[in-house]
Amino acid sequence: MNSRTIGPYLIEDQLGAGGMGEVYRAYDERLDRRVAIKLIRPDVLANDETRQRFRREAKAVASLSHPAIVQIHDILESAEGDSIVMELVDGQALSRLLDQGPLDIRQVVNLGREIAHGLAAAHAQRIIHRDLKAENVMVTASGQIKILDFGLAKRLERGDPELSGDGKILGTLHAMSPEQAQGFEVDPRSDLFSLGSLLYHAVTGRSPFRTANPMQTLTQIISFRQPPAEEVNPAAPSALSQLVDRLLEKDPAHRPETAGDVITALDAIATTLTDEMPIAVTSIHEPSDDETLVMPSPPARRADRRQPMIAAATIVLLVLTLVGLWRHQANEPPLYVAVLAPKINSTPQASDDALVASAVRLALIQGLLSRQGISTPASDEVDAVTGSSKQVAGALGVAEVITSNLACDGRTCQIALQRISGDGSVRWADVFKVSPVDLLDLTSVVTQRLSQGYPEFAARPGARNLEVTQGDYEAYLQLKTSWEAQGASGSPPQLLAAVAALQITSPDFVEAYLLEARIAQGLFVGTRRPQDLERALAAVQHARDLAPEDSRPLFELF
Repeated sequence: MNSRTIGPYLIEDQLGAGGMGEVYRAYDERLDRRVAIKLIRPDVLANDETRQRFRREAKAVASLSHPAIVQIHDILESAEGDSIVMELVDGQALSRLLDQGPLDIRQVVNLGREIAHGLAAAHAQRIIHRDLKAENVMVTASGQIKILDFGLAKRLERGDPELSGDGKILGTLHAMSPEQAQGFEVDPRSDLFSLGSLLYHAVTGRSPFRTANPMQTLTQIISFRQPPAEEVNPAAPSALSQLVDRLLEKDPAHRPETAGDVITALDAIATTLTDEMPIAVTSIHEPSDDETLVMPSPPARRADRRQPMIAAATIVLLVLTLVGLWRHQANEPPLYVAVLAPKINSTPQASDDALVASAVRLALIQGLLSRQGISTPASDEVDAVTGSSKQVAGALGVAEVITSNLACDGRTCQIALQRISGDGSVRWADVFKVSPVDLLDLTSVVTQRLSQGYPEFAARPGARNLEVTQGDYEAYLQLKTSWEAQGASGSPPQLLAAVAALQITSPDFVEAYLLEARIAQGLFVGTRRPQDLERALAAVQHARDLAPEDSRPLFELF
């Protein structure tokens, strides 16, 4: 390649760049036509096996022939890397249109139908897009839809390798389905979720889940339900709003089964539209997020996004009861609260202070997670930050921190708790005494006292208590303390055996599985044995099965 050509194609100018490479406008002198060429970054196709799989994927997508899908003309190989030659679309990205605000309802329905037709054609060839977003949809000057970039597409044939294996997250954050965001197996209904996200944005002027924080965006996709589109934009027909809600169901089984079903629904909605229908709402500014993830880095810093959601005009006429307010909060992004490690002020220090401190911190985390609308970052993430409460909150990007101070004399422990806002102001404080003899009872008392500091947050439905015997709980705290001291009382295999014993006598104790996952993961870092990583993943999955509303297993998975 020189500065003017790629293969037989004459380069005219660069059109843009994305997660996989640069895109150029080029001229094909042989056929007298202009084309678009995507030059794949060398690191994307780092070895021969990956390159071969990529070419199989590209050939599969090249077999698609549909007016709503950009046609692939050629696949090139050169010393600089691989390139895809495709149809050049004269138009603008749908994302540019959405930047100007919500679209006319008729336009939303029409573009939804065309995209669904394109997906139906791809799905009929057993190809999933997996990165459907407004940036990958072009609108021509005549208003025709063209779906771009099937670069993340996956063949569904059994045994056909894929470019990204199970357990990896590949795609664009705000466009992902919940199953894709968790690294699970996807099917065509994943594309339908992404279509629902795109339609929601077109109707309301905002993405249903996108935030400025990548981890919070993932949490939104996996755990939170968007307000209905007709509440945000009263001009949206109820039938369209309900269809979008079905497309955005967390469980794929509750979404429409096929793109054809979506087409049928949109056809029916189109017959009800009139030329006089208003657009109704103005554009809502959207924060940006990281465009593409191959594998997530450790949990990103969180920011407080607990702003009220936009409601339909009729809601302002209703009298909000306390229960209604709680329901409203339940649909909002969570309040992130970091639990700092307890400070021990005992003089002289008692031998069990470390266990008491561990029990207090676990109780505080348990108490926060039992409240609806509150989430906590992982303890090791919190411990990696030092400074004042205000500095810690700023570094972690959380809204609040909880501090605790212990003063034990062997018979009683005085515990002082504080709820501190990100600006350093104290919102609530409590001081009380407990007995350090029964650590399980101590945990219960601390959890109950903490609930008084968050009266505005209702109890989380289905929240679990610590389902563990007193003896197993104390053994767990000792194992956890040993592990945090880097194996002071035993090697990781011995610790894993001890944790496994706890799981036999207290099988519903979520914390035991989380500890197992952390130890096994740490062991894997040193051994690189697949069985260690498999054990960690199995433990996390068990914890998620036991406590699906608990965010900690999800963070351990990432």
